Amino acid sequence: MERIQNLFEGERYDAKNITNKGYKNIPEEVLRDIETNGATLEKLRELQTPIFKYKTQITIHGAFPEVSGGYLGGYKSIIQNKNKSIGVKWNAIDHDKKTRIYKYIKEVLKYSVQRNSNEFFAYKKGEYLKNQDQYTEELEREKNNLAKINKNLFYGNFGVFLSRDFFGQFLVSYIDIGGIYEENVPAAVLNITGKTVEEIELMISERETAEKLKWEQYHEEQKKEREKRDAAAAVLLEPAKEEMLKICDLKQGKIYDGLIVYALQPDTEKGEVNVKATKYTRKEREKKFRRQEAYTTLDKLSEVEFLGSRWEISKTEFSGYVMKSEKKPEEKPLPEVKDFQVIQYSEKCIAIFGDTKPIKEKLKAIGGKFNPYLTHNGERAPGWILPTTKKEQLTNLI
Repeated sequence: MERIQNLFEGERYDAKNITNKGYKNIPEEVLRDIETNGATLEKLRELQTPIFKYKTQITIHGAFPEVSGGYLGGYKSIIQNKNKSIGVKWNAIDHDKKTRIYKYIKEVLKYSVQRNSNEFFAYKKGEYLKNQDQYTEELEREKNNLAKINKNLFYGNFGVFLSRDFFGQFLVSYIDIGGIYEENVPAAVLNITGKTVEEIELMISERETAEKLKWEQYHEEQKKEREKRDAAAAVLLEPAKEEMLKICDLKQGKIYDGLIVYALQPDTEKGEVNVKATKYTRKEREKKFRRQEAYTTLDKLSEVEFLGSRWEISKTEFSGYVMKSEKKPEEKPLPEVKDFQVIQYSEKCIAIFGDTKPIKEKLKAIGGKFNPYLTHNGERAPGWILPTTKKEQLTNLI
């Protein structure tokens, strides 16, 4: 008991130990229990192996198996040292017990829980202080509440301090349990909250049942509201679709430059149908299409103006209404070109000389680069350069 007490109440930290001071082989089930629930006081007392105290953790010596997890509350809390001992962060001591106790404190006293890689405690933030009288009154009240806590039920500390943020000053009450024996948990919960574990579990069950019922009612109301909106939208959309099909076709396919796609958008609150127009464009040096959006009405489809920003998109297909006169531009067949010459310019590249203007866009598309300073038949001449690896594509092109 004295050894456990010194871990929490002793003021001095131990010197670093490079060698393992424990010679006892620790069973694997012991390590797995520590990894799952933290190092309990009962387990530390039972091990009878050297334990050393440091600022951020305790180190349990002995020949431990390999740590396979060691995450508690989302933080790495059990660490294997090179000498086969294990380090246990302070927040991992009695982790499961502290989790239960803080849950009860949170339910009854409306505390919050602070948890990180080194800390695990419950706290309550007071109201922003307006004057000295309010500060004195709240400080006295919180001190009296905390004074009722029995210090003999657990190792740790509690208190109240003044803090501040951007908006002002406030008091913070905290309860920081370092370790507690399982037999003291019910008494500590009753002492701190004024209620038994059974009473609080009933409170939690009733609250969760009420919250579940509330959410079910909310979702049911949302479902009915959605069905009501859908029915109202259908009434608006049917005649709008008929009007739309007089001037548009409902299509889907590949996006192309200059394409404008329309979509009907019912406004059930105003009892009208608006039209969302999306224009797709792609300039010569742009790899992806860009879209612009505008909103109009059925009677002004031809007057819509796209004045907003052009946003790059990844999709390549569309689905929606397209004007009947809107036809995808046909690709013109490549004109027959004879007045040019292809030569193996070097081991790694091919050169194309002559009248390449009719196929320059095609040459660009397969990676061709125009160079005005090439040499052909011993003289400087402009031409196109392609990697030899593109020879087959060039053959198909011409």
